[in-house]
Amino acid sequence: MSLEMGLTFLIIGTVFTFLLKGWLSPDYALFSALALLMLLNVISTEEALKGFSNEGVLTVILLLAIGKVVQKSSIIQRIVDTLLSKSKKLSMTLMKMMFPVSMISAVLNNTPIVAMLLPVVQEWGKKQLISPSKLLIPLSYAAILGGTITLVGTSTNLILHGLLVEKGQPGFSMFDFAIIGIPVALLGILYISFIGSLFLPSKTNLSETFQKTQDNFFSEYVIPKGSILSGKTVADGSLRALKTAYLIKIKRGKDIFTSPSSTFVLQEGDQLIFSGDVKSIITLHDSNDLILSEKKRNMEEVKTNGQYMEVVISHYSPLINKRINNSQFRSRYQAVILAIRRKNKVVYSRVGNERLQPGDTLLLLTTKDFYRTWHHSPDFYFLSSIKPDNKTLTHERTVLFILGGFLILLSFQLIPILQAALLTVLSLLFTRVVSFSEFKQSTDLSIYLVMSCSIGIGYAIENTGIAQLGANGLLLIYNHLGVFALFVALYVMTNVLTEIINNIGSAVMMFPIGYKVAIISGIDPTTIILLLAIAASLSFITPIGYQTNLLIFGPGGYRLMDYVKIGLPLSVLCMFITVSILVFTI
Repeated sequence: MSLEMGLTFLIIGTVFTFLLKGWLSPDYALFSALALLMLLNVISTEEALKGFSNEGVLTVILLLAIGKVVQKSSIIQRIVDTLLSKSKKLSMTLMKMMFPVSMISAVLNNTPIVAMLLPVVQEWGKKQLISPSKLLIPLSYAAILGGTITLVGTSTNLILHGLLVEKGQPGFSMFDFAIIGIPVALLGILYISFIGSLFLPSKTNLSETFQKTQDNFFSEYVIPKGSILSGKTVADGSLRALKTAYLIKIKRGKDIFTSPSSTFVLQEGDQLIFSGDVKSIITLHDSNDLILSEKKRNMEEVKTNGQYMEVVISHYSPLINKRINNSQFRSRYQAVILAIRRKNKVVYSRVGNERLQPGDTLLLLTTKDFYRTWHHSPDFYFLSSIKPDNKTLTHERTVLFILGGFLILLSFQLIPILQAALLTVLSLLFTRVVSFSEFKQSTDLSIYLVMSCSIGIGYAIENTGIAQLGANGLLLIYNHLGVFALFVALYVMTNVLTEIINNIGSAVMMFPIGYKVAIISGIDPTTIILLLAIAASLSFITPIGYQTNLLIFGPGGYRLMDYVKIGLPLSVLCMFITVSILVFTI
């Protein structure tokens, strides 16, 4: 083993460990790995930077921005809401939801699809008395399955297309994936509807769980005349130092101050509303002359002039691994965290001491303009329904017209996909469907870094001989057991990597291995890279392998075993379908 190979193994292994433990966000971990590989001369500067100009990466960024515009327009929410209707059987309900979702995901990036449909599906389930946990895994899986049908359905397909083009290959056309994607999606939906649904748990969402505890959760105190708190700021009065409670609101006559800042000056007669365990407040009352009000506060009264919002911490949020008390959360977002759901556990007290992790669901008390201010941010995925305003509704026809033109350009291959995406974005900007500032907010730098850095790391795998080493092992399988066994081995390796890190990382790291296998064995490289694309996209066994799985993890109140019980048989089924079709067609 060469020194460069050893260093690459060490760096990649460390990245895997940090991602599994949740110690670093994917963009931070992969950027650090790429920088080390370049500094150690494992890859050249040119190779390290190639990913930043890769056709597939640039196309994904543009398509994500287009997806955010569609998300903002509420078109898809209303389409799915219309298609869903009351059904006595869960299996029929799931089919009515999953078929349209998979078809939509075939032409739009699936992460924005799931993000925009989460509140719609949850609200519909609530009306039909169906637990959200019965619907959200099927929603995510349907979007993943649909993404395998076309070139633009998932970022994995586009990234591998760009890498093939860099190798001098023709790459993929719009519907090259359909030969596998359509049967995988159809059989996958049938499996989830009639078999997988038997293993879906029944859980309440965070708002409902919180509401059950509200009687013991909110307390109101009044600052009496002569209190030593009068004239002090919130910080000076030690109201930020409470261990088990949170100051969420102050009432002063007719004025209401939600999420008051540390510099807010208190006055006699102020009514202070706290959330959490009252023990630390009672201690404060004894020493600082706070009087407990006899008035009981429920959720509706507390949210006066504010609103409750449920959000999920994204893979790329700057809040990851930060303690809430140290993150300036209240001052930055003008919102108070009332509860956190993490891995099926709900945290009500000592919230400020928690370190936020990807997939955490937060119940927030916010100001009225919170959604308008932050809905473009990569910090959160929003779970709460927001009614579209008149401006949004008037743009929907324009959005549909522009998207229709985009799909026609791709379907008939009139221009390359990157040019079609650029033309679509320019059309959205010129028609003022989206402003340039909104477009910049939609182009997430974190996702761009993950994809670009993964490609640079792929060059290290190829340059150091790791790709050749992996290819040699796979070719032994091919020589002794044949092409079916080779394809199964490639599929399993890629799929396991996806479940450990994510779809983009696994696809890019397996690309040099798969490409070498194709060249040496004489199999068409497009066939093997198509196999890798499907295997990297179909992540069903863990919540971390695919963004949509992480997105529904907290809102559904799921455990890891919920994914395993439903997703493992589905993964085996999809592997068998994919490998069988590709072996038959070569």
